[in-house]
Amino acid sequence: MNDRDLRERITALEQEVRALRIFEAAPYRAVVEDMSELVVRWHPDGTRLFVNDAYCRMFGAPREALLGTSFWSLVSEVDRARVQERIRRLNPQQPVSAGRHRVQGPDGRTFWMEWCDRALFDSDGKVTEFQSVGRDITERIELEEHVRRIEQADAVARASASIAHDLANVLLVIGGFFELVRDGADVKRHRAEAAESALEEARALLDQLRNLRYGLPFKPVPVDLSARITALLEVLRELAGQHCLIVARCGPGPCRIRGDATQIDQILLNLVRNAADASSSCTIELTTASIPVSELHPDHHWPKGAPTHCSVVRVNDTAGGIPPAVLPKIFEPHVTTKPSGQGLGLATVKAVVDAHGGSVRVETSTIGTRFEIAFPDDSSPFDSSPFQAGEEE
Repeated sequence: MNDRDLRERITALEQEVRALRIFEAAPYRAVVEDMSELVVRWHPDGTRLFVNDAYCRMFGAPREALLGTSFWSLVSEVDRARVQERIRRLNPQQPVSAGRHRVQGPDGRTFWMEWCDRALFDSDGKVTEFQSVGRDITERIELEEHVRRIEQADAVARASASIAHDLANVLLVIGGFFELVRDGADVKRHRAEAAESALEEARALLDQLRNLRYGLPFKPVPVDLSARITALLEVLRELAGQHCLIVARCGPGPCRIRGDATQIDQILLNLVRNAADASSSCTIELTTASIPVSELHPDHHWPKGAPTHCSVVRVNDTAGGIPPAVLPKIFEPHVTTKPSGQGLGLATVKAVVDAHGGSVRVETSTIGTRFEIAFPDDSSPFDSSPFQAGEEE
C-alpha cells in the first residue's frame, strides 16, 4: 500500500470512528474493534478516552489500564515537541493533520507509527477532544532506510572511484617530474611549478576523499573559473603532454560562481586528459565568459528557477570527433572508447556540473569536440542542494 492509499484508508477509518461517536450502536463499535488500524480518542492533555483492540495489542495492555492515562510518555522524546506542535496547529478551518513519529512499545522497542489526527471543536471553536487513527509503519521505514543506505553507499563508491581516477591523472604529472629529476635532466622552472601545483591538487583530492568518508557536506564558496584555469594551466599542459598545445583565453571580467574549486578542477582535468588521449597531436583551447542565459544554446536545458546570468567555461579540441554511436551516452559511467579507459572522466564532469546547478552541452565533428559548461552566476545565488524529506508529512 503506497502513501496515498494509506492516507485515504486512514481518512475513511477516521470517518467511521466519527460515526461511531454519533450512533454508539453495537454494530458500529464492532467495526472499530475489528479494525487492524489503531483507533484512539483523547483529551487535549493526552488522556485516552477510548482505544480499540488493535491499540491495546500494540501497546501490550488491557483497555482498563490505558483509559484515563496519557499517551505522551510513549512518544519518543526526539519527536514529542514536533508532534505536539503539529497538533497545536489544528483549527476549525484545518482540523485534520497527518504525521509519523517514533513510539516506545511495551518491551522497550522503538517503532514507527503514522497517524491521522482530527480535532473536534465546540460551538466556540475550542478543542474538546481528538480522534486519531494510526498504523505501524516500522517495516516501511526500515525498508526506506535500507534503500537509502544502498543508494548512499553506491553514491560514495561512485564518487570515490571518480576521485581516485582524477588523483591518478594528477600523479602522472608528479611522476613525470620526478622521472626527469631521476634521469638528471635540466628541469625547467615551469615544470617544477607544475609538479608543485599538481601536488596541491592531489592534497585537495585527498581532502575531498576524506570528507566523503566522514560524510561532510558540500559547502559552496565563491570560485572564479578564469582563476582556476590560470592556477591549473601548467598541470594541464604536463598532463596533456608535448603533443598537445594548451591555450587559455579567459574573459576580460570576473567569471564567478559558487561551488567547490577542487571539483571545478576535476572538470578541467578530465576534459583535457580525454582530448589529449584521443589524438597524437591536437590543440586544446580553454575559454571563459560571463553571459546572459538568453545567449545559451537551447540544448542547455537551463534549470527552472535558475538565474538569468551565467558563467561559462568552454573546452575546444582538435582531437577528432566523438563517434555518433557513443555520443548519446558519453556521460554514463564506464562508457569509453579507450582500450584501457575506465569511463569515469565524463561521468564525473556531468556529476559535478549537476551538483553545481549547471548545464553541459557537447558539439562534435570529424575535426574536434567542444564542451560548453554553464553555471549559475554568483551574483544571483541558486540553491541546487538536493531535497531532504523530513519525518513529518
